[in-house]
Amino acid sequence: MKKNNKNSIQNLVQRKKTFFKSVKSQFSLFDKKLYLSAQISHSKSILFCTWHPRKLWGYYSNSYSLNYLVEKKGNLETNEIFNQASINNKNKKNLASYEITSIEFNLIGTLISTTFYNGFFVIWTETGIPLSKIFFLNRALIEAKWSESSRTIALLYLSGEIEIWSSWYSNTLLVILPHRSLSVSFEWKETIYLFAVSKDKIISKINLLKKHLKIIRAHCSQINDLVYSSEKEILGSCSDDLTIKLWDSKKLKFLITLEGHQKEVLVLNFKPRIYQKKCFLHKWFIISGSLDFSLRIWDSTSKKCLRFFKFDGPLLSIEWVPDSKKIIVGPSDKIWTLESNEIRNELNQLGTTHSIFSLTSHPMVNKIMGFSYKTVFTF
Repeated sequence: MKKNNKNSIQNLVQRKKTFFKSVKSQFSLFDKKLYLSAQISHSKSILFCTWHPRKLWGYYSNSYSLNYLVEKKGNLETNEIFNQASINNKNKKNLASYEITSIEFNLIGTLISTTFYNGFFVIWTETGIPLSKIFFLNRALIEAKWSESSRTIALLYLSGEIEIWSSWYSNTLLVILPHRSLSVSFEWKETIYLFAVSKDKIISKINLLKKHLKIIRAHCSQINDLVYSSEKEILGSCSDDLTIKLWDSKKLKFLITLEGHQKEVLVLNFKPRIYQKKCFLHKWFIISGSLDFSLRIWDSTSKKCLRFFKFDGPLLSIEWVPDSKKIIVGPSDKIWTLESNEIRNELNQLGTTHSIFSLTSHPMVNKIMGFSYKTVFTF
């Protein structure tokens, strides 16, 4: 006591300093783990990737097989679920046409649906056992999405047709042709509504219960992306006409237009809702990526661009992490993390010279999965 000449407040500050020094090294190790990219290279090109809803498994497909990734001690291990030879052993001439166009899980992740460009549609268990197989001749399947009840699946064809397929009865319930042109994408709203987008600038809302169809001409040029925010019940679309438009999903009514990009707007994403006591629901933000090598953060209430970031390549993939603090951007062969006001970190450079085609965040934890041509990675 005699040697210590400091008062009680100085002693308290000193104890806090020593405490933060002791935990600082642990935080730095955590950051290194978060930003260390584990990757696997293949001889075949990667076509699609997604996360399992419950497990920390990443599923991806190439032009030959469907696989899943498991991370063990910082390393990725890949396991094959099926390949082309296991699908069709009789007709080996058509094996080259079995290219997977989408992988989709039901709500709890027990069933997987895969669509193929040649019209093949398969439902699997999460362990890789096929439950049902359907083959549609001369009809290219580009996407399949489960409804919230996991009872029905919507199948989207390149020709514009949408087929509602029952997973319980393994039978077609309804076939719709909302557009007579090539399809881009579609989204579920609850279990009875579908939003579909075609390349001839049209957005349509389909009421499956009443069999009612509403169509609007949304943009002056081709629509590149369509996103739906369930919290606000808002649709967002971006187009080659350099604009971003927001729509009321209930009446499919136009709300606002966001302008500022100098070239075609490719991708769009809403800020996910953060579950806190002080949550300002009247403020919600949007991020967009474009061919002008820029990412913009928009405030929908003021209709202004809050932040502008310039990169060294076109932005083909952007992802807002579910904790609402970080934005992951893949403009070229590098991955960047952004805060709301500055670029925070540059992640490890991938062993490829190709752009990042897709970034997907896990719905429950802060994990990101993506692919670039022949490389798949997680961090």
